[in-house]
Amino acid sequence: MLGATKTNVKPKLDFGDNPPRVIVISAQYYSDVEQALVDGAREQLRQSGADFEIHQVPGVLELAPALRMAINTGKFDAYVVLGGVVDGDIAQETIYAQCVQAITQISTQGFAIGMGVICSDSRKNLLKDANVKRGDAGGDAAAAALHLISLFRKLNGEKKGIGFKPASEHILIAERDQGKKTT
Repeated sequence: MLGATKTNVKPKLDFGDNPPRVIVISAQYYSDVEQALVDGAREQLRQSGADFEIHQVPGVLELAPALRMAINTGKFDAYVVLGGVVDGDIAQETIYAQCVQAITQISTQGFAIGMGVICSDSRKNLLKDANVKRGDAGGDAAAAALHLISLFRKLNGEKKGIGFKPASEHILIAERDQGKKTT
C-alpha cells in the first residue's frame, strides 16, 4: 500500500449471530507506526462485531510466515497483516517487495487477507498513512478482510433445493454392512 490515502470502503457489515474470527498480525519494527495501524484495524473490527486477536512479529519479513502459521491453525475466518517500511535504499525496497509478494502469494490461495503493509519515504509519512484520522491503512486492511469474509459467506451460503439429496440416510456398502447405518 504505497502512499495510502483515506478511502470510503469501510463496510457496515452485519454478521449477525456468527461474528467472524480474525487475527491481526503486526510488525513492531516501527512501534509508533505499528500502534497506529493496529488502532485502525482494532476500531474497524470492533465496529463489525468481529472476535479478534492481535499478535506481533519483529518486522515485515516475519509477517508471511506468521500468516501461514495462523492459517495452519484453522481457527480464523480472516487475517489482517500490518507493518511499515521506510523506503530509503535498495535493501528496504527489496524487503517491502518480498513481504508484499509473499503475502499476495498466500492470499491467492483463497484466504481472506487484508494487507496493511505500507511503504513511504519517511517515518513521518508512514505515520500519516497509518493514522486513523488520515490514511487509516490498518482500518482499510481490516475492512478488506471483512469484505472478503462477507463475500465468502455469500458465495458458500446454504443452497436450498439444489444438488443431490440421498433417498435415505441409511447407506449400505456391499453386503458386509448387513443393514447397519453408516455415516
